[in-house]
Amino acid sequence: MQDDSFSKACEISAVPCCSSDQIVVEGMDDLHKVAFESLTLDQQLFVATFTYSYLNLFEDNDKETIPFANYTPPLLVRDILLLDQTFLI
Repeated sequence: MQDDSFSKACEISAVPCCSSDQIVVEGMDDLHKVAFESLTLDQQLFVATFTYSYLNLFEDNDKETIPFANYTPPLLVRDILLLDQTFLI
């Protein structure tokens, strides 16, 4: 008797889990292309500015920028190291 219940519990049966139905969605044949001239002036300005700044992100700067190159060093009125008595030994 236990053999029958064990064989029923382990029995594999084909359960229909999938259907063979196909769903077809029609796509757009014509894609609406927006011309640059059809944009408003604000939109044209935004697109031009965005493109310019995005392309400049990838510009390679070969020369090294020194931010203090155009400034002269400050004039020393007193020798601060001597006033503080800080000496390199």
